[in-house]
Amino acid sequence: MKIEGLLSEKYIELNLELTNKSQVIDAMLSIAGLHPGVENRKKLRHDVLKREKEMSTGIGKQIALPHAKTDAVSAPVLALATLKNRINFDSIDNEPVGVVFFLATPEDMLAEHLKLLGRITRPGWRPRLRPRTGAEADSAPEWLRLRGRRSAMYESNVVLYTKPGCSLCEKAGRVVERVLADIPFALEVVDITTSSELLQRYGLYIPVISIDGVEFSRYHVNESKLRALLTGERTQGTLRG
Repeated sequence: MKIEGLLSEKYIELNLELTNKSQVIDAMLSIAGLHPGVENRKKLRHDVLKREKEMSTGIGKQIALPHAKTDAVSAPVLALATLKNRINFDSIDNEPVGVVFFLATPEDMLAEHLKLLGRITRPGWRPRLRPRTGAEADSAPEWLRLRGRRSAMYESNVVLYTKPGCSLCEKAGRVVERVLADIPFALEVVDITTSSELLQRYGLYIPVISIDGVEFSRYHVNESKLRALLTGERTQGTLRG
């Protein structure tokens, strides 16, 4: 599922005049609420605010990404806004926010949720790759065109092996989601039930995470060790977390 296929002009607003974080989230909920995949706006608001209380979705480099995995939507919902004046969003780098993405995916779409988070967050860590708020792109079509032609390179490739109905996989997914909000890396989520070979290899051990082709963890994910590894704080010996 590509971002370009989800983000249409109807769900893009540029140069919004807002003054605080609460107004931004309410504005993004209003924009996203126009999407036919939204079935319960009240529940969507509750789940987005609940996620925000757990940890700010100000992902750094002047970008915010309010999001939730929720049964309030029947399909992935994506929206985008730029702000006329940057505002405080309690971001991890303490920089004010000027670009805001909004993402909501169905509760049972863990793999797609993580993939979309990964794809959205990647460009934000490269300032030279981001359109300047209200300057470089003055219209929604131009914003989409600029986004579509830009790319970036990432230091680590992470693969999360899962299967449907796996509660430990859900927990691992939440850990990966938190780390992804802070640290840029390329993420692939693989359903092992689609391959007899993968099912035989990992069936007894999921969730399994590998980093750059080396197995990092089985069953449970140590968030601190995962963060340390992805930020280059490697220790000698095995990667196993």
